Amino acid sequence: MIFSLIKMTVLPDEIQSAGSTLGESFRAAAPDRGMRRRYAFFYLALFAVGAWIFAGLVRFDILSVSSTDFWRSTVSVLAVLSGFMITTMLFTGKAEAAKSLTLEQLRGFTEKSNHLLVSQFCTLASHLGGLLTIGVISACKPDQFFARSLVVLVGGFLLTSAFRSVLIPLQIIELHRFAHAALLREKAKEASDAAAKLAGN
Repeated sequence: MIFSLIKMTVLPDEIQSAGSTLGESFRAAAPDRGMRRRYAFFYLALFAVGAWIFAGLVRFDILSVSSTDFWRSTVSVLAVLSGFMITTMLFTGKAEAAKSLTLEQLRGFTEKSNHLLVSQFCTLASHLGGLLTIGVISACKPDQFFARSLVVLVGGFLLTSAFRSVLIPLQIIELHRFAHAALLREKAKEASDAAAKLAGN
């Protein structure tokens, strides 16, 4: 009740619309509670592994808050990946081949497209989380415990970003293969119908 009141009186329409769109997309991509648990467990575990690796690097003085060259390189890579991800999201689901699909095939195509868009959004969020954390690190003093803790946190974001970035091209291939297979089935059916028609004549 209180949250609904705050939402109606404080939040602008664009934020409410964005939250609603994101919620609906997530529910469509992972409608089952068990599926959501698997996602959460796997990526939290992956994040923890990345954080653990960076904790080791910090402990043995291989990486620190003052490792400016590393942070600059990391920011550059994450910025490029973020731009690539936004561009990829713009084109996902816009396959011209989808216009030729049947209703049932189109339902499957839209489900796969939505799943890919949600996955891309999560990858982008991981990139931006890493960039934001590095930005906070750059404003901290090198000897601060808080800053060293943030370095460990960046490790989680980086491993998650790297893993999800590798997945995205494979998911795009899957989406296009689905559309191509549907088109092949459609053309095979047209050829079969045409052959049957010729045989009847």
